[in-house]
Amino acid sequence: MGWQLTEDVEEFRTAADPCLVRDPARSTLLLTISESIRESIRVNGAAVPARFGYWRENETVPVSAGFVQTPPLRPLLGPMPDRAARELVPVLRAAQPGADHTQATAERVTTSRMWLWDVAGAPVAMASVSPVVAGQARVAPVYTPPRLRGRGYGGAVTAAVSRATLDAGAEQVLLYTDLANPTSNALYRRLGYRPLTDSQTLTFG
Repeated sequence: MGWQLTEDVEEFRTAADPCLVRDPARSTLLLTISESIRESIRVNGAAVPARFGYWRENETVPVSAGFVQTPPLRPLLGPMPDRAARELVPVLRAAQPGADHTQATAERVTTSRMWLWDVAGAPVAMASVSPVVAGQARVAPVYTPPRLRGRGYGGAVTAAVSRATLDAGAEQVLLYTDLANPTSNALYRRLGYRPLTDSQTLTFG
């Protein structure tokens, strides 16, 4: 049957949920981004443009792979069989239009998922968190302006949003970190985060 593409988040979640919730931590990007889009539709009646894909070997077996893309950002892939990965390459070669993410940012603010850390009334760092889905939520992005780094502001806001998300009922809070950045890796370990799995960025020529 191969890859099925859709712009309908409900179609994607209906088809892919049994696959995604079997390992929600490793499927966190697909779950949390699609859940954020669902929430935006509920709150605002619309969401940022997105496309979704789900794959099954044939029509008699369940979905076993998926991806989500919010252009102009790269597609984000979940765990998948080798055959699904090979068949996805030509699907992802197609150029995608750009997108304005102002609406997505506004939605995070109105649903209290965007946190600012301030000092003397001035914001010095920010962090955002996804909706809770399948028992887990994902912290992203975390940002401190370069001139204010090294003062603990990013760690403080990350700790605050992580604790609040657990207190709100999440069983797991996840985030992605760059293995090449020992500073952030050490910080997240001090906050209680533990390595789960590695991810890769793929570029097709």
